Amino acid sequence: MSKESLGKCPFCGENMKITKLYCSSCNTSIEGEFELCDFCKLSKEQKNFIKIFLKNKGSIKEMERELSISYPTVKNRLESIVSALHINK
Repeated sequence: MSKESLGKCPFCGENMKITKLYCSSCNTSIEGEFELCDFCKLSKEQKNFIKIFLKNKGSIKEMERELSISYPTVKNRLESIVSALHINK
């Protein structure tokens, strides 16, 4: 069973770093300081929202229907993800 890495520290909220990578197939370990990808830093809920958004091919109408939320709520969640990913308009 694979565990998802934490993007944010559960104590202070700062970004986490990965310090060791391991291959269970050949037992190779690599140690260092590795940055998490931007998507890894999103919350589980934000990542799930993106999956549903992509499944619905970006249709806000379908997002409203599937999640039983309003148009403004869909837009607000998208904006929070855009902000978390530091995507400039």
